[in-house]
Amino acid sequence: ANNMKNQLQLKANGRFWIETPDGRFIGVGKIELMEKIQRLGSIRQAALEMEMSYRQAWGLIEQMNEMAKT
Repeated sequence: ANNMKNQLQLKANGRFWIETPDGRFIGVGKIELMEKIQRLGSIRQAALEMEMSYRQAWGLIEQMNEMAKT
């Protein structure tokens, strides 16, 4: 049991995103933004919490809307 305490503990970590032929569709940042909008009920509040401008947040949402079929 004592030997197990000295073993190196590893975990996987990384970022992912989904791309279309038109470019990056969604990734960790956009997912986080959407989750915050859902939780807070406001793009402005989500942007503030993520320390980005409303304009930047709206631009990310607009990119997803333009690339999505529905």
